[in-house]
Amino acid sequence: MVRRIPAATLVTAIAASVMTLLLAISPVLADSDLQESWCCGLGIGKHHLVDTQSKPGVRCEKFQSDASNPKWWVMDVLSVRAPKVFGTTDDQTVGWRFIVLRQKAAFSGEPQWPVKVTYRSPIQTDIAQLETAAAFHSMAVPVDTPDNGRSYDYWVRVKMFWYLPDGKVQGWSLHQADFYREVLAGTSNGVYSECFSEHATT
Repeated sequence: MVRRIPAATLVTAIAASVMTLLLAISPVLADSDLQESWCCGLGIGKHHLVDTQSKPGVRCEKFQSDASNPKWWVMDVLSVRAPKVFGTTDDQTVGWRFIVLRQKAAFSGEPQWPVKVTYRSPIQTDIAQLETAAAFHSMAVPVDTPDNGRSYDYWVRVKMFWYLPDGKVQGWSLHQADFYREVLAGTSNGVYSECFSEHATT
């Protein structure tokens, strides 16, 4: 069974999250639920990304340098928080991986460039319980932004897995992180809706 989340539902969920932040109500889970699939009538367990305004799901590390260095705005590493994944039964093997997407910014008059997948992490697995999430740890990847004077936006998706006793996949859920913390020279530069990377041309 595959369940696609209607676009209208995603827009409503994002709008609700933004309104909650503006009203300074307690933080809510804000990752976007994109798609799910499962077999055998077993469904999937509770799950969510750790992805809020105060705890962004992705950390965007820029080269630590001074602003006159051409690599000042070039992203060095993407670090992704581990999701919270619970079992559909006790002692169930579950897993997760992250996927990096990149889009080249279009110059004036250019058509929109396609979004491309540039990296898929290994799958990290652990044992989860019905009421206790797997003890996952964060994962990271070095970033190789093209040195062509263009700017690029990056997004991260997280895919979570539930496994049957024989090791086959029982089900999965794909989410996208909505909050990205940019770190310049070891100091937070703010939280954004994507990661940005650009080789300076001067």
